[in-house]
Amino acid sequence: SITLVLATLGFTQASPLWVEPVIALSIAVTALLNLYPVKWVRFDVLALLFGLIHGFGFAGLLQEMAAPTGLLPWALTGFNLGVEAGQLVAVLAWVLVSQALVGQPWYQRVVVRGGSIALALVAAAVYLTVQFTRSGHLPRAEAAGAESTQAAHEHGTHDEDEHDEEA
Repeated sequence: SITLVLATLGFTQASPLWVEPVIALSIAVTALLNLYPVKWVRFDVLALLFGLIHGFGFAGLLQEMAAPTGLLPWALTGFNLGVEAGQLVAVLAWVLVSQALVGQPWYQRVVVRGGSIALALVAAAVYLTVQFTRSGHLPRAEAAGAESTQAAHEHGTHDEDEHDEEA
C-alpha cells in the first residue's frame, strides 16, 4: 500500500521495465524458498521488500485506468481496498483448502513441493515472456514459426498470398 499510494499520487515512480520482471522474480524466489529454505533469510523483511515492489505494479495498473484528478483519492482508496480484500479472500480460501488437506500423507510432496515448483515455473515463464516481449527477441518456437511462414510465402502455399493479391 505504501508504494501504491506514493506512486499513484506522483511522489515516486518506478518503470514497469524493471517492476514487472522483478514481480515475477519475487514470486519465483518465494516459491524456491519454500522448496529450499534459507535459515538466515528474514521473511518479514523479504515480504516487506516484495510488497513494496508489488505496490509499484498495482500503481501502474491504477494509473492506466486514468481516474480524473478529483476522483483520484476515491479511486485509490477503492482500488487499494479491492486489492487487500482480494488478497484476504485468496488467503482465506487457501487456509480452508489446506486445512482439509494438510493431514494427507501426500500433502507435503504434492501440494507444497508440487505447488511451489509449479509457481516457480509459471513465474519464470512470465519473466521470460516479459523479457522477450520487451527485447524484441523471439523464442525458438516463434522463430521457427516465422521461418515456416516465410517458406510458405516463397512456395506460394500461404493463405495470405491470396489476400495480398486482392489488396
